[in-house]
Amino acid sequence: MRKSKIVSITLHPDILIQIDDLKSQNKQNRSEIIKNIINAYFKGQKTLDISDRYKIRPQSLSQLLKMYYNLSSKQKQKNHIIGLGIIINKGKVLIGKRKGLDPYVKHLSWVFPGGMMHSLNFEKELIIYIKHETGFTVKVEKIVHARIHPDNINDKVKIIALYFHCSIVSGKQKAGGYKKFVPLIKLKWVQPTAVVRYFTTSTADEVMNFLKRIEFGI
Repeated sequence: MRKSKIVSITLHPDILIQIDDLKSQNKQNRSEIIKNIINAYFKGQKTLDISDRYKIRPQSLSQLLKMYYNLSSKQKQKNHIIGLGIIINKGKVLIGKRKGLDPYVKHLSWVFPGGMMHSLNFEKELIIYIKHETGFTVKVEKIVHARIHPDNINDKVKIIALYFHCSIVSGKQKAGGYKKFVPLIKLKWVQPTAVVRYFTTSTADEVMNFLKRIEFGI
């Protein structure tokens, strides 16, 4: 299994100084801090409170994420941020089979439901994608992992994949999706660790560890 790392975000030097200050204070690397910031952002916390080690207000979190989003949009290499839902129900995870090929990830077939983000409101957009692709309305519980996708074949585009744990709120299962993207033509509930039998691309170690904890209760 190919190893992967949490994505390290390239930011304005002033922001990096703030991140590095947190790094020295809390003995964590930059990627861990960014992951915790994003995680807290989606939980809507008044302050980023990770074991009471950080204190960053939502306004600052929003500014940091928006700055990254705006700076990356001006770079020669485009960034495509993909939100993916790890939907867990009764101990199983939902995956979908795509109707067609992906222009960036070769041989991509079975996937977690989701799609490309067009704003910083990742949670809201992901819920909409999942509703169209699966028929289910979900609740986004937390971010599990973020990485630069290693199987991307287009060197002009950087694909940043964000994986979110989701739970079902309502709805009836039905495969589908937006016609302008690649819809899902089949849905399947599988044992969490069995996703590797279906996925034709690499699965992040952190995602597999999360799925193992779900399946085996560890």
